[in-house]
Amino acid sequence: MTAVAEVVGAAAGGRAGRPGGRMVAPRQAAIPALALAAALAVVAGCRGERDPDPGRTMPEPIGAAAAERAHAACDDYIAAVCACADSRPEDPELLRLCAMAPAKRSGIEMLLELNRTTAAADERLKSADTLRRYESSCIEGKVALGPMGCALAVPTQ
Repeated sequence: MTAVAEVVGAAAGGRAGRPGGRMVAPRQAAIPALALAAALAVVAGCRGERDPDPGRTMPEPIGAAAAERAHAACDDYIAAVCACADSRPEDPELLRLCAMAPAKRSGIEMLLELNRTTAAADERLKSADTLRRYESSCIEGKVALGPMGCALAVPTQ
């Protein structure tokens, strides 16, 4: 007796593997399983992405002020972390942070390009949200340099 026959026989109410138990041949067990798999595939296919709401308006692209704010925050972070790394070359963590910092600026550029060129409202909203996260990450990264022993320059007005 195969393991499939035992499981299917037990599920069908029989006592598979015992004398007098009802046995289901593996071929007979495969037919309902295939039918169930086909039904699930059809149901899953029907749950595909819906068409966008035709009444939904396309959000505006990220404005110049928001883009400039994100650039400024990340430029400040890059300058601060690299200045700290230059003053403490023995700290491998600061050197690593300085080496990776320019990637934040590249990420911002990529998000701005996506936001300007996408034709999908959801993508435009997601890229604007991600831009705000990058900006926050740069601000928080600069603040985190203080406990690491880096001097944080206070902007003068």
